[in-house]
Amino acid sequence: MVIFILKLKGDRDVADKDNDRAIIIDDEESVCETLELFLSNMGFFEDIVICQDGNEALKKLANQDYSIILLDLNMPGIDGFEVINKLKEEHKTDETFVQRVIIVSGGLGIDNIEKAKSLGVKHFLAKPFDQKEFRGKVQKIYTILKARMS
Repeated sequence: MVIFILKLKGDRDVADKDNDRAIIIDDEESVCETLELFLSNMGFFEDIVICQDGNEALKKLANQDYSIILLDLNMPGIDGFEVINKLKEEHKTDETFVQRVIIVSGGLGIDNIEKAKSLGVKHFLAKPFDQKEFRGKVQKIYTILKARMS
């Protein structure tokens, strides 16, 4: 597989690298590697964590805060919907927390999108995804999060 990384002028303008973290939750290693490259290239994140199953992800999410959560829906064991439900339970006082989630999945049928929206998710990318669209979604969430923290 050949991956082309686009470096756009001004990538680091929004980033102040104050320990921002991103987590990638996907059972496909090649997808995790691609997403990690895209995120690294953006320069926003001090730490990028990869989890290849829902159980591992929930442990990481319980012990650390993440600015962006990239989540596949279709994983063995605990799927993406269960991860979202657990996040909502743990962050009941922060209704906007689930808005940090970007669903990155090959199974983005209308039923899955509607179900995820009913849980508060607003951002979706269908596999295979376009790097420019990916960058736009991450930058939008990151910018909103930074504005809230100011």
